[in-house]
Amino acid sequence: MRYLHGYGPASAQDFAYWTGMKVTDAKHVLQGVRPALAEVNAESHRGKLYVLKEDLPELEAAEPEPSLRLLPKFDALIMGHRDKSRIMSEEARRRVFLPTAEVSATVLLNGRVEGVWSIKKSGEAWRIDLSLFERFSGEVEEMLCSEFEGLKMFTGFDVEAYVSLNPLSAG
Repeated sequence: MRYLHGYGPASAQDFAYWTGMKVTDAKHVLQGVRPALAEVNAESHRGKLYVLKEDLPELEAAEPEPSLRLLPKFDALIMGHRDKSRIMSEEARRRVFLPTAEVSATVLLNGRVEGVWSIKKSGEAWRIDLSLFERFSGEVEEMLCSEFEGLKMFTGFDVEAYVSLNPLSAG
């Protein structure tokens, strides 16, 4: 089950969404590989989530290190699950999945979508516009600067970052 290795934990509904199968067919496939699966629980998720037994030690490891990543448009993490609530709120989802069938590039902080971003050529440099859903702490700002440095090293581009705060509404 390569899907679960890359996207687990995931539900039968997530697997059906990703493959385009009917949910009943996805459940049948998962039943066929049941000996290799473990059921796990995730905060704020009802229903069965599956992971490969071989991946359990990594999931049960010590508390993960804080992380910040700039994910591109249509990133596999954003697209790989039907239930987006594990990685973003409903209002954040509306800012990521746009009415024009676009999927925004996202700012992922500790596994949750905390903003969106875009990039465009601006003179000799590339301009990155970040729209954050909440103000970042000093530690998170350092992680963001580190991500920009990694982007510069990877692309060889001069990068200019512009950050705006666009909070999600309460409720």
